[in-house]
Amino acid sequence: MKIPDGWRQLLPTARVIVAALLAMILAIYACFQAASQAYLHAQKSREVRQIQHTAMLSGWQQWLSLRDTAKKSMQSLDKTMPFSPVSFQRAGTRLLSWLPSAKGGEMVLEIAWQQVPSTFEMLAERDMQVVGFALVAENNVLRLTLQLVADDEH
Repeated sequence: MKIPDGWRQLLPTARVIVAALLAMILAIYACFQAASQAYLHAQKSREVRQIQHTAMLSGWQQWLSLRDTAKKSMQSLDKTMPFSPVSFQRAGTRLLSWLPSAKGGEMVLEIAWQQVPSTFEMLAERDMQVVGFALVAENNVLRLTLQLVADDEH
């Protein structure tokens, strides 16, 4: 590389000033490049943290949803009514007999046809499973015989 002729004609002080200005321009450019790289690195880090934050927030939301579902499930279990054959004696239904056994028993009801579905609902609310039943019409009256066991899943 050839040094321009005009450079040699400049005074030594002017040469030093020009060299210093060039050095400052190069330093400013280097600082700008370093700052630009640091900014890009910080931006990438911010994006990674945002992705991690979103993933963690999603995980917490799933956990809270599961916790709420479990809490509702436990509340519904707490609302389970205790089983008593006497509670089945109501309008349109009369308890004829109850023969208890170790895990349940046999219940016989004299029942109106409209009361049959609600009887099964009441049993489910009281955690009783029907393992067998018979519905027989005798003397213009329905007789419902139920073989019951306690639901031990809970």
